[in-house]
Amino acid sequence: MSPTVPPERIGPGFVPRPRSTVRSVELDGELVLFEPTTGGLHALDPIGALVWTGFDGRATVGQVAAELSEAFGADPEAVLADVLELVRGLGRAGLLRGVGGRPGPRRATHARPTVALFDRKGVAWDGHRLLQDPPGG
Repeated sequence: MSPTVPPERIGPGFVPRPRSTVRSVELDGELVLFEPTTGGLHALDPIGALVWTGFDGRATVGQVAAELSEAFGADPEAVLADVLELVRGLGRAGLLRGVGGRPGPRRATHARPTVALFDRKGVAWDGHRLLQDPPGG
C-alpha cells in the first residue's frame, strides 16, 4: 500500500489520482461525482470539471495549474492556489487515492469554483492539453 498524505499537506508536487470507485456524469457543464463507499455526491463547476479531467495519474497539481494558467493567460499563483484548494477538498471528500484522513460526509457537496479561466463553453482538457483554443487564443 502506498503512503498517504493528509489533505492539508497536498502541494504542487502531488499527483492526483481519482479513486477507482468514483463515478462521474456531466450535467449542464458541471460534473457530478459519486463515491459509493461514502455515499457522497459532489458537484464540480465547469472549471472544477476541467481540472478533474486533468487528473491522469501522471501530471502533478503544479503541472495542471501551470498548463491552465498558460493556456488562459491567468495569474499562475492564483491558479495554483485555487487548484490546490480544489484538490485538497477532493482529498478530504475521499475522492483521491493516496490522500489520508477520513472520507467526507455522506451528503451532497458543491466544490467552490476555481479562478475564472475562460468565458466560453466547450473547452475540454485531456490531461495534457486543451482540446479547443481558449478565448483570444
